[in-house]
Amino acid sequence: MRATFLDGSGLVLGSNAIGHVTAAERNGVTGLWLRSTNGLLPASTRFVEFTLTHQVVTGSNDASADNLSFVLTPRGSLLIDSLRKTAAGWEVAFDATTHFGYLLERSEDLLGWSPVTPLTFFSSPTAVLVDTNGPAGQSFYRVARRQP
Repeated sequence: MRATFLDGSGLVLGSNAIGHVTAAERNGVTGLWLRSTNGLLPASTRFVEFTLTHQVVTGSNDASADNLSFVLTPRGSLLIDSLRKTAAGWEVAFDATTHFGYLLERSEDLLGWSPVTPLTFFSSPTAVLVDTNGPAGQSFYRVARRQP
């Protein structure tokens, strides 16, 4: 999947891409695998052109993609770098700012949110919060930033 950023005249200002899940990466098991990236929107962008490519290495092409999204976040907003399942629980990595506290919140319906970590302060930009008691079913996560 490639996003190409264009100005008002259609000139390319930049691009960003994700993808390429190989059979080796998925151990030959068919399924959908999360891929994500983030970056800065080039100045003067007026259009974004998206290209999704499936490539056949051998045999028939049975590639698929699902739940594709492109999110623009205002500058100064908190950006989540990754969300992944680990032995300790669901781990969320993000860039933190000193002088703010952060907590991980979880919701089952996107309406009611409950904190799953205490308010935590970080002394470096690299921050990780972990839900060590994640639910068995589907849940949604967000990171909340609080001023002391």
